[in-house]
Amino acid sequence: MMNALSFKIDELKETSGNRDFSQGSVSNGVTAARAIAALQEAGSKLSRDMIKGTYFAFQQVCYLIIELIRQFYDTPRSFR
Repeated sequence: MMNALSFKIDELKETSGNRDFSQGSVSNGVTAARAIAALQEAGSKLSRDMIKGTYFAFQQVCYLIIELIRQFYDTPRSFR
């Protein structure tokens, strides 16, 4: 049971980019500063991609809301 739990935790860390090197600690014998910086940059890229996708989804939701307002609001309104 604990083995499955640790596998799930590792899977979540891997898919979210929340690895040890992105938090500043290193493991697996990585000691070179360039290697650590490269690993941290790879984690940052995944975070940027996730944030970019979230902004795009929010933009699409806003467009849908505006279209619903245009479609169903029949009383004249003014917005500031």
